[in-house]
Amino acid sequence: MSNNECHLLPRLLKESSRFCPLEFIKVISKELAREIGDCNITKPIYPVLNYRNTESAITCLRICQGSERDDNSNGSETVMSEIQKVATEFIEQHHCSSILVFTDGSVFDCPVGCEACSAVLYAMSDTEKVQVHVKPVGKRVTSVRCEIEGIIQGIEIAIQSLHDCQSRRTHETIYRPILCDCNSAIEAVINKSESNKYPGVLRRLQDLCDLLNNSSASVKPIHIPGHAGIHGNEIADVRAREVARDIYAGKISASNDISVYDRYKLAALLLKKSWQRK
Repeated sequence: MSNNECHLLPRLLKESSRFCPLEFIKVISKELAREIGDCNITKPIYPVLNYRNTESAITCLRICQGSERDDNSNGSETVMSEIQKVATEFIEQHHCSSILVFTDGSVFDCPVGCEACSAVLYAMSDTEKVQVHVKPVGKRVTSVRCEIEGIIQGIEIAIQSLHDCQSRRTHETIYRPILCDCNSAIEAVINKSESNKYPGVLRRLQDLCDLLNNSSASVKPIHIPGHAGIHGNEIADVRAREVARDIYAGKISASNDISVYDRYKLAALLLKKSWQRK
């Protein structure tokens, strides 16, 4: 039993004379149906994958110890400063030798809501424009799913940049850094953990890995601190937030699909809110 459940138990026992479990379930079911609305529930897909090819094409690169957590707010200022310093130095060192791709995702209004992802590509030359790609993800999506979609979008534009460079016969590093501030999403892409919960994600990753292997190239997702003044990360964050807000306002259309996992997540949130109102 979790700590939250332990706190709620005395209250439940005190009010047991008027608490009806079946009625409570009915109320939650109605709230869940209202929240889901006309969304289409999609089931997980488990394709047969060549994991060896996946592991060789997409590998994680650690640039600083202690940066593995998504939320470093509890860390000391010294640790945070060191992580930000290492990330900034890495970006400056690779700016002229490799194309850099920053990715981010944003959810609007609630943990399972309207979301968009973005990918920002910095070319090797300062004379070339920064490319910003933004994509609506859905109306009922979790933040981790959105961050995963952002990394996939980053890999897609990284592959396109590889093809462009090959056509120009340029000589550069054979891998593309994908810089993301969500380590959970990076781990999901590398270890295929959370990816199993979302239809089509594993298949898309496999297709991208095949393209990378055919090009004798790879991408390396790298965790960097968010909201730390890193320019590419800030652009990706702002643009993703803008599109997520427009999806919520009905200005931009987005998918009505909701995965089984995200539906469970939404139900858990409704249960928690309902208990808190007791």
